[in-house]
Amino acid sequence: MRFVFRPFPLTEVHPYAEVAAKSAEFSDAAGIFCKMHVFRNQVILSVPTIMLIAEKLRLSETMMRHVLETRQFRCKVRNDFMGGVRSGVNGTPTLFHQWCPS
Repeated sequence: MRFVFRPFPLTEVHPYAEVAAKSAEFSDAAGIFCKMHVFRNQVILSVPTIMLIAEKLRLSETMMRHVLETRQFRCKVRNDFMGGVRSGVNGTPTLFHQWCPS
């Protein structure tokens, strides 16, 4: 079994959904996606909260701000979102089972 995490930011439901998705992608690029915990912190999610989490994970504040203020990771987040829409995703989290014959 394999788990694949893809962003599906519901921006109409949560104002920081896209920011959270981009920060999660940045943490994934640093090899610490599972430690970012943006989904777990969604009730208190804000840019300061994301920056605090990043600081605790020793991610560069300068790089995180760059990620949040630019289009870096925007295409990946958007492509993953559209892939979710095509697959019938309408909420998060969503799990799919795919049969892979051996």
